[in-house]
Amino acid sequence: MKKSDAVEEIESPKADAPAASTLKRSFNLPQDSVDALTTLANERCSSVTDVVRRAISINKILHDELKNGGKIFVEFPGDPTKPKKELIIVA
Repeated sequence: MKKSDAVEEIESPKADAPAASTLKRSFNLPQDSVDALTTLANERCSSVTDVVRRAISINKILHDELKNGGKIFVEFPGDPTKPKKELIIVA
C-alpha cells in the first residue's frame, strides 16, 4: 500500500513549534499504564507528554473514522502468512 492510499500519517508536534493553547492537566493512572507510557517514550526517544498527545491524536482519528462507518485494519506487508485483521474497538 502506497502512502497516498488512504493512509493518514501521524506526526508528533515539533519541539520548536509554537504551542497553541497549552493546558496543564493531572491524571490518575494505574501502574501498568504508567509503565507503558514510559516504555513508549523511551523507545521513541520522546517525552511521556508527547506519547499522550500522540495517543489522543490517534484515538481521535480512529473514533472519527468508526463513527463515520469506517473500519480499521492491521496489515502485515511482506508476510503472506499473516492475514489482514480488522481492529474492533468497543465504545
